[in-house]
Amino acid sequence: MSKILPEKFFNITINPGSFSMKEHALITIMATSGTNTAGSIDIITVQRIYYNYYVDHVNAILFIIVMHLLAFSIAGILKRYLVWPASMIWPKTLMTCCLIRTLDIESKIETNKTRWKMTRSKFFWLIVLFQFIWYWF
Repeated sequence: MSKILPEKFFNITINPGSFSMKEHALITIMATSGTNTAGSIDIITVQRIYYNYYVDHVNAILFIIVMHLLAFSIAGILKRYLVWPASMIWPKTLMTCCLIRTLDIESKIETNKTRWKMTRSKFFWLIVLFQFIWYWF
């Protein structure tokens, strides 16, 4: 995006520069928290199916929002005990951390004197393309 945004027509630039690893991680966190289903939907569904208790839509939406905010606040409170110690390993997030680190580190390392000429991000997108073709057909 830094190559596309115009700089000639404006006195100030609207380009903040290239992404850092922290910005990539923040975008990943926002995308995954937005795509995951809320666990509180299960509570409303179980009440409706097994107990014949129907919650109106406004109360259901408010319940889901409150449960999400409560979960994020508890995660913020327990960050000192669950996130900061290096001994705490979360196996589900290791793949995401490795991917973000791999895609970000290529700009910081010098080119090695090997026969491998493809960058890590090109290799990643090539594998994604092959997987798409394989699973599509």
